[in-house]
Amino acid sequence: MDHDISEGVYVQLLTRDGAPTGYAFQQFHTGETRTYQGVDYMHAGFAYSGATVDLGFPNAEAVLAFNADVLGLNIWKQAADDLWIARIRTVWLDPVTLDETGIEMIDTYAITAYVQDLQQVSVTLGSPLDAIGGDWPRRVLTQAMVGALPPSADLRF
Repeated sequence: MDHDISEGVYVQLLTRDGAPTGYAFQQFHTGETRTYQGVDYMHAGFAYSGATVDLGFPNAEAVLAFNADVLGLNIWKQAADDLWIARIRTVWLDPVTLDETGIEMIDTYAITAYVQDLQQVSVTLGSPLDAIGGDWPRRVLTQAMVGALPPSADLRF
């Protein structure tokens, strides 16, 4: 019997230097810690909306939305204050077993802010990162590398 494919998301938080913070989450193995590519991801209920790039809304920020609780608020405050990085792996899953069948996408974002209410914490993820360091940017973008500028000339780094 053939099965449809589902998606799952793994989120690992790293320091600005790329070292693991010890916080890693997945949202599809309820109540379980899941080891994936050598990292232990604990279950957390969250939603992820990745960044989009199109002519109507270029480089929209990505957002992680978690249930609000005191521990989570402390983590997101530290993440925003210390400019942590979120590495997000979106994977294909077998919908019956929830076993990974392949990687769809790996994104890396800067955690730029968070907002909260009584029910939810929304973590804002900045544009995907390229070079991080004291002499940023290390590259010069040319038209040959990236093509023509969009008509709005709206670029964000």
